[in-house]
Amino acid sequence: MVQIVSECNQLPLHPRHPYVGELVFTAFSGSHQDAIKKSLDYNEKHAHANDIWDVAYLPIDPSHIGRSYQDVVRINSQSGKGGVAYILQRDYGFNLPRWMQIDFSRVVQTEAEKQARELKNEEILTTFERTYLQQNRFALNDFSVSNKKGEVEFTGQVTIDGKITEVNGKGSGALSAFVDGLSKQMGKSIHVINYSEHAINQAQAEDQTNANAVAYIQLNVDGQIYSGIGTCESTLSAMLQGSLSALSQI
Repeated sequence: MVQIVSECNQLPLHPRHPYVGELVFTAFSGSHQDAIKKSLDYNEKHAHANDIWDVAYLPIDPSHIGRSYQDVVRINSQSGKGGVAYILQRDYGFNLPRWMQIDFSRVVQTEAEKQARELKNEEILTTFERTYLQQNRFALNDFSVSNKKGEVEFTGQVTIDGKITEVNGKGSGALSAFVDGLSKQMGKSIHVINYSEHAINQAQAEDQTNANAVAYIQLNVDGQIYSGIGTCESTLSAMLQGSLSALSQI
């Protein structure tokens, strides 16, 4: 219809034209994207109790007139944490905790400014994996976790810069025991600041078909902050892998 109207009038259709404009359902502003994400999340959680469409900056549901949600949020240097988080959750199954949303939005803004254009969804995923999923310095080979008298003990082997190293640590949980062991081996003060985990939606996780869980880890290493993520079949392994991803940034 847009093509026919444009050809007949010999005039291009305004991108913000109601209902059919290319950008009529699109938000670039960080504050707008954040409001849209929160509204859509609320609607999804309360869909059984409320069938009234009520989403900030979207007066109608795009799907009701044959439009998709793919262009509702598009990312450029003006975009904030809400828009980036929305795309990673909708298209790839990563439900970023707030602290990582803030951290990664800065990375995306820098990349968008460098490219001087919008970033495609696949580019956002590639940037995300390059930033937080790198484990080129570390590899978790095998491990065991035991609970003795209320204290968790970690024993395992980790390859650090090509060398297989025995890691033994204690803590209140498996993650803290693992980090304790790494602190001793690396001679650094390492502490867990934040961590979060969730199951991966297999329908969305195109590149994580063998993973059932994802963990987000933020570490303080000698006063410097590093973040990483891990994906694996188990939540525990994902948390340990996420720690190594964070440490690989040192």
